[in-house]
Amino acid sequence: MLSFKPLNIHCILFDCMETLVDLTDIPDPRDYSFWAFNGSGTEEYWDSFDEFFQTHQLARKKFNCELPTHKEYDMEQIFSLLIEMNHSINNDLSAEIKKKLLKNYWENYISRCYVKKEVQEVLPRLATHFRLGVVSNFKVESGIEMLLKINKINNYFDFVITSVDNGWRKPHPTIYKEAIEKSHSNPSGILFVGDNYINDFIEPKKYGIRSLLLDRNDKHSDEKDRITNFRELETYLLSSYQK
Repeated sequence: MLSFKPLNIHCILFDCMETLVDLTDIPDPRDYSFWAFNGSGTEEYWDSFDEFFQTHQLARKKFNCELPTHKEYDMEQIFSLLIEMNHSINNDLSAEIKKKLLKNYWENYISRCYVKKEVQEVLPRLATHFRLGVVSNFKVESGIEMLLKINKINNYFDFVITSVDNGWRKPHPTIYKEAIEKSHSNPSGILFVGDNYINDFIEPKKYGIRSLLLDRNDKHSDEKDRITNFRELETYLLSSYQK
């Protein structure tokens, strides 16, 4: 039994990855590098994939260390720095190499994305009763919007907020404050649904937003306010409309 009733909820905010959109396999850091490198046509500029991977990791680490906590940076910036760190690459070639890496990475990423049937079926019914939004950490500009469109669920959402556009990633306050503004509701009228325990469940509460943890694998079975699938979400939210 959840700790609150589905009363006076006007807007539902969803995390995107592993909530609305899933990946066929959960990638590790080497996978992300491999998706950019392998088949990109730029392999000749590095001695091996291992060298590319290590440089990729160093570029990410540099951003994480030098920027303020939770300040977002995008994939293009990462690849620009990665290329800059390779002193064998002529400046005249940098833009074309970056373009190829970004294209290859994104094509590999989207080819592994899909939306579960339960999500496809529940979203249109929720959209008839609530304002729906997406609040997601993502490093590819317009990437979340594209994933929603490719998977044919974009029309159910009134707005999309991403860290790459906002400039800050969850759990920074700025991204939640933008979500509250775009919800056209008081915080108490907003419900946040996502799979990340801190970003989607704990932090929203600090701003007066109600939250439900999407706990598909029962990692937090001790939590009251959790669901394991979208059908449970639908049953809970729409019960008051069916009485």
